[in-house]
Amino acid sequence: MAQDTMTLYKLIICRMLSLVNFPLSNAQISDYLLDRGYADYFDIQQSLNEMAEEALLTAETRPGTTTYELTELGRESLGYFGRRIPDVIEKDLEEYLRSNRYELRETSSVRTDYSQDPEGGYLAALSLYERGRLLCKLQMHADTEDEAARMADRFRKRHRELYETLYRELLLPDQH
Repeated sequence: MAQDTMTLYKLIICRMLSLVNFPLSNAQISDYLLDRGYADYFDIQQSLNEMAEEALLTAETRPGTTTYELTELGRESLGYFGRRIPDVIEKDLEEYLRSNRYELRETSSVRTDYSQDPEGGYLAALSLYERGRLLCKLQMHADTEDEAARMADRFRKRHRELYETLYRELLLPDQH
C-alpha cells in the first residue's frame, strides 16, 4: 500500500469528521468510503487505528460500535494537508454529508451499552443526545445478557417514541 494512498484515506476521514459536529461511527465512515470504492475495509480500519494512535482523532468504543471525533491535532493536520484531497472527492463528500446529515446525526445521538452488574444480572445504559447535549439517561436491570442486549437494540430502534412517552408521562398532572 503506497504511503500517499493511506495519507489520502486519512485526509478524507479527517475532512469527513471536520464537516460534522457530532461523532461518526466506524460503520458510517466505512460505508461512505466503501460505497464509493475509495478504500477497502482493511485499509479503512488500519487508517482509523493509526489515526487514533497518532491522536488525530479520538475513539470511543462501546459494545457494537466505535465512534470517532476529530482532535485539534487532526484539524491542524487537515489545515496543512487538506488540499491534497481531490476536488471531486471533496465535493462528493460535502454532498453526501448534506444529503445524509439527519440520518448520520440520528444514529450518533443514541448511545447504548450494557455491562454485568456486580450484584447479579446486567445493567443496560441507554442515553439520548441532541446536538451533544444529554436529553435522557436511563439504566435498567436485566436478568440476562440477552435481555440487556435486546433492551439496547430496542432503544436504538425506538428511542424517539420511548423518549416522548417518558417525557409526556412524567409531565402529566397527577390524576386524583
